[in-house]
Amino acid sequence: MEGISSLRKRIFIHFGPPKTGTSAIQKWMQNNRKNLLEQGILYPEHKVDRNGVSSGNLLAIYDRQGDSELTLNERRVKTLVAGFEASKAHTLVLSSEFFASRLAELAQVFPQAHFIGYVRNPLESLESHYNQSVKRHNNAKPIFLPKKLPMRPLQLLIADVEAVGKARFMLRAYSAERFPEGDICADFLLAIGYEGYVASPNVVNPSYSLEALELKRWLNKFELQHLNNSVDGLLQSFQGEITRYSCIPNATFEQYRQQAAEVLRDMDGAIEIEGAEVLIKSVEEKPQKPYMTQQLSPEQMSALVGFIRSEDGRLYKQLCSHIHQHSYLESYHSELRKVFTEAYPATKALPSRTDVVTEMLKEKIRALLGKNKSQDNPRLDLTGMGELRDKLKLGNEVSDGIVLRELALFAERNNQIEMAYCLMSRAQKLRPTGLMIRNKLEQLAKKLDQVER
Repeated sequence: MEGISSLRKRIFIHFGPPKTGTSAIQKWMQNNRKNLLEQGILYPEHKVDRNGVSSGNLLAIYDRQGDSELTLNERRVKTLVAGFEASKAHTLVLSSEFFASRLAELAQVFPQAHFIGYVRNPLESLESHYNQSVKRHNNAKPIFLPKKLPMRPLQLLIADVEAVGKARFMLRAYSAERFPEGDICADFLLAIGYEGYVASPNVVNPSYSLEALELKRWLNKFELQHLNNSVDGLLQSFQGEITRYSCIPNATFEQYRQQAAEVLRDMDGAIEIEGAEVLIKSVEEKPQKPYMTQQLSPEQMSALVGFIRSEDGRLYKQLCSHIHQHSYLESYHSELRKVFTEAYPATKALPSRTDVVTEMLKEKIRALLGKNKSQDNPRLDLTGMGELRDKLKLGNEVSDGIVLRELALFAERNNQIEMAYCLMSRAQKLRPTGLMIRNKLEQLAKKLDQVER
């Protein structure tokens, strides 16, 4: 689309990049839109999740399809700019970390816009990105440490600045030593011309303690899916004993430190970073946090379980049920798993005989009342069942209940009792009158009791 320009007004596009305080900036801006507008600064409204995190103003100008595909929405851009032009505001601010990968495109759409971004110590970014991958993106692996410190995000930023033009960028060093009162929000508001900043008492997207990080990493092995956000939000509030730590061995850290300082000097010479000298000094002189190995003891696991149970007992039971349904994984057969699920073993977490009998009675009552619609081949919402049926080339004459029953028997023959119990329980939901399934479920429950003891 053709570029949107204005001779009378300013547009600032804040692009992060990730792990440079973007969430804190966006939450403050969203909560103070009225105060900003009183000083002539328009910040479009956007949603913020329970942890104060959001995609910022991304959807004000883009359509998002899936997790990564973005398409510029020309209609939204025109509507946004028209509203800005008609308003009394003299400054429009847009903020999203997703903009970092679209700087060239945005530079054409908003030809008079200036881009604000922060440059962080790449050594800090390495650990911060790793922690975020465990918190939000299901990473279950220990931190990966290549020979050379990863610099690609900085290299891409340099390329964008050179392509768009240095005059359109305001790059600022991400360093608490140079922020007013050590506050990233105060620094950002200074850059856009806002006066009278009052700090928020709440920390946005706080870091995990080491114990919480290692628990989340362990839980990620069980593919938390819909439970992930709830677990993340809860673990952010866990006050562990180890809050200052580094996962990088000391010798490797020192090698990375030298590489980071050298790259930042070259970068400042090429594209200019406000406060670069303070950042480089911090890189060279700031002591490393205590190095800690990535492991979780049974005692630490027990403390975490106690915390989860006291804060959200329902979530704890959901986690145990989810873990028991993944008994085929190697991580299930570990001391840590036994500690985690000790208060809610498989016989409690999965459907009991009483639950099944109750459901059978309900079904018969509904049938007597004429409210039970028969199904030739009832289905349960099971992830991957359709794909499994296709691979086995099963016709409609073979119900999901039969498939699950046979899988449960196979698991039992291979001594996977927890998995067998889980599969047979689901089979019984589909075939509640099946005598063989009912008897086998009782046998498996007795075996599970012996295992848990």
